[in-house]
Order: sequence, then C-alpha cells, then structure tokens
Amino acid sequence: MHPSALLLALCAGPAAPAAAAGGEIVASLNRGNDEAGDGSAAAPYRTVTKALAAARAAGAALVRLEYGTYEQGEAYPLALPAGIELRGIGAGGSVLRGGADVLVRLEPGDGETVLAGLSLSGAGVATGIGLDLAPEAGLPVSALLRGVTLEGLGTGVRARTGEAALRLTGTGLRAVDCGTGIDAEGTGELALELADAAFERCRVGLLLRAAEGAELTTYDGPPARHALALRRTAFVDCSEAGLARRGAAGTNEGPPYLLEDCLFQGNETGIDLQRPAADTPIRVLSSRFLWNRGFGLRASGQEGNPAAVSTVEACEFRWNGVGLHVTNAHVVYEVRRAAFLDHTGNALFLSNFQTAPLKARVESCLIAGNGGAGIYTMADGERIAVEVLHCTVLDNGAAGVHRKTRHAGKSTLELRGSIVAGNAPDLEKIEPAEVFRSLIGDGSAGAEQGNLSGAPLFVDPARRDYRLRADSPCVDGGEPDPRLSALDVAGRPRAAGPPDLGACEREP
Repeated sequence: MHPSALLLALCAGPAAPAAAAGGEIVASLNRGNDEAGDGSAAAPYRTVTKALAAARAAGAALVRLEYGTYEQGEAYPLALPAGIELRGIGAGGSVLRGGADVLVRLEPGDGETVLAGLSLSGAGVATGIGLDLAPEAGLPVSALLRGVTLEGLGTGVRARTGEAALRLTGTGLRAVDCGTGIDAEGTGELALELADAAFERCRVGLLLRAAEGAELTTYDGPPARHALALRRTAFVDCSEAGLARRGAAGTNEGPPYLLEDCLFQGNETGIDLQRPAADTPIRVLSSRFLWNRGFGLRASGQEGNPAAVSTVEACEFRWNGVGLHVTNAHVVYEVRRAAFLDHTGNALFLSNFQTAPLKARVESCLIAGNGGAGIYTMADGERIAVEVLHCTVLDNGAAGVHRKTRHAGKSTLELRGSIVAGNAPDLEKIEPAEVFRSLIGDGSAGAEQGNLSGAPLFVDPARRDYRLRADSPCVDGGEPDPRLSALDVAGRPRAAGPPDLGACEREP
C-alpha cells in the first residue's frame, strides 16, 4: 500500500456501521461477531447490545434480530432510542432473556418505538420487568408492540405515567405466566389500545393503578387520565383478575373504557373495578365471561358523575360465581341484550349504600338457570332505582327478581314487558303496582296493569329455545317504549308494532 493511502486509512478510523447506507443493523446469535462484524446482513453483530449501540451511532431506524435466545453477553437493560424499531423473526424465534431487573427500557422522545416479532423472557423466574415505559422531563413515550410475547416476568410491561403523554399500542401481544401482564401506574395521560391480545395465567392480566397508595377518604389529587380500548383480547386463568383498576383516583377523565369482543375465562374475577373505579364509565360490547370463579364483572364505586353511563351490551355471562356485581356506582349502568346463564350465585347483583342513588336499566336480557337470584337489588332506604324492561327471567334457584331494603323506605323498581316464571319464587318484595304488562308465572303480580300469569309457552324450553310459540300469550303483549332496543337478545329486530314480552322477539 502506498504510504499516503495507509495514512488516510489510519486517519479514517474504524469502518462505519453498514446502517449508514442501508438504515438497518443486524444481530445474529449464530453467525455474528461483535469485533469483526459491521452490522450488515453479511457481517452481523452477535449481541443486541452491540447492534443497538451501532444503530444509535449511525442513526439507523431498524435493528433486526435473527433466530436465537439473546442472553449471554447482553448488557441489560437494553435502551431503545425513541423512533427505532427492534424486530425479530417472530415470538419464540427471537428471544431476549435474562434475570435482570429490566430487560428493555424505552427512552422518551418524539417518534414511535416499535418492538415486533420478539419474546421477552424472565429466565424462568417470575421476577423483573420485560419492558419499561415512562415519560421523563416532559418528553412523551409512544410504543407499538406487534407480535410480542412476555413470559415468566414479574411485570411484562410497566407503564408509568407522568406529565407528558404515554401511548402504548399493541397487536398480537401475549403475556403468559407473568405476575402482571401490563401494569399501568399513575394518573397522567395514558392511551392504551390493544387488539388480538392474550393474557394467560398471570396474577393480573392488565392492571390500571391510579393513586393506589393514597387514602380513599382524604384523596384530593387529580383524577386518572386513561384512555383504554381493548378489542378481541382474551384474559384466561388469571389468579386474581383479568382486568383490574385500583386506587383512590375516582372518575376517569377521558372516554369510557372500551372492551369489544373480549373473552374473560377461568379467572378469579374477569373485570374488577375496585372502589371507587366503578364511577369510571365503561363500554363492554359483545364480550364473554365464562367460568370465572368469583365474578364475571365486579364494579365498586364511591362518588361519580350521575350523568355518565356505563354500558354492557350483547355479552354472555355463564358459569361464573356471580355474573355482574355493581355496588355504590354513581354512573348509570345500562345492561342490554345480554345472557346470564348457569351461575353458582346471583346473575345480577345491584346494591348501593351511599347517599346518591344507583340507577340501573336491565333490558332485553335472558336470565336463566342460575343458582341464586336472577336480579337481586339491595340498598339503604331509597338509594337504588332499577328498571327491568322486556327481560326473560326463568328457572333460577332463588327469586327471579328480588329487592331488599335494609333500612326505612323502599327502593324504586319498575318491571315492565318481562317474563318471570319458574323461579323460587318469581318475585320477592316486589309490589304488584311496580309490575306492568308482564307475565309472572306464579301470578304474584295479579292481573292489574295488563299483567298475565301461567305458562309463557316457549318453543322448546328444555333445550333453552326461548322463542315464543305462535299461541303464546306473550306475543305482541308489550307496548312501544323508547327505552327498548331495536334488537332482541338474539339480534333479531323488534316488531314494528307492539313488542313481544320478554327478551326474545318471535320471528314471523
């Protein structure tokens, strides 16, 4: 080599990472070399630590991991700059594993950080944090998780809210055998949106904590600012709860929590909104609550906005201890077109012992075969108001509809357009004056106000076909009511004229 050429080479220093031209750094556990490699596909680095350092130096947007379990030689936690993508070949194919306190930490800043096709593993010990997210110094954090698995960790994702916004979006996320799948802590601005996710065998699948350490009766801090949207997400076999909200911060500032087409199966409690979290409005749509040992959905409130509404619509509750349990909630609960079947205890339990009344509407619901009551209401004095509209309440081991008032006065209850039959008894402490144009099988509502008694005449009740026969006295037995949904419990349109009694509209 000519002396001048040698001098130029020495002055130039080490070769720049390949990402300077291609925008990509590659790490390969099997064929990489941190000393001899340059981060290209032909000469990758061996460790993720080296690949991330090179990407930071070169301003690369993508670090790509080939097959392998990246554990030895890694300097955890791995720090991911804002706006970078860390991509593996698929969960189980590219694994970040270690016993460190934190495996991956996202640095705050502008730009969305992406993790895709990766597994984060706690080295077989349920300790440590897989992914740590926290805004700092007024800088936001935005993360997108695609096809990421969190396994064997104390906390899969820890999201700590602060002054700046924190946004976490995920598709195909799976948390298995973790203490908590996602732990979102703080009252700051949080946007959490998941689709096609699964939380399996965690203690708590998704935990929202807002001022958890504060005394409930003296807390005067800010409300939570959480926006939660879950679609096609499953919570299975969680030992405490699938989804839980805890802490002294009451009503949420932001849109109602949205849960659509979700599954809660085999948990201790499916959804657990602990006091005062029932005052945060929720929308639970087309979701299933199956075999949860304690409660399908439990909500306990304190003080909330009585103009706000929580909606549970087109859901199935089956084989739980109790289906829906709401106490002291001061947002209106509307339960529409839902099925409550075969619970060990009560299907719906609605109670209130606070000053402001609890208001609930149960409409076009099928409530059958439960060990306890179909609808059980309890309150101090006149502190609960429940409307039961066009429901079918059958064959429950206790009362079909039961009202209990603990002190002087009585709660408000309206039973209209419904079928209540075959229960033990059909009505408990319900006055005939509170029942309108309904069929009460044992005749306990009398014949006033258009009420009927006797058999409702279903197509095949032994096989739970609760459609009405053509000769049923319930056909066209109701009155038009603006509170009534356009569809029945099975999704069929209600009649244009007088609706049928009960939850099932007869097909022409």
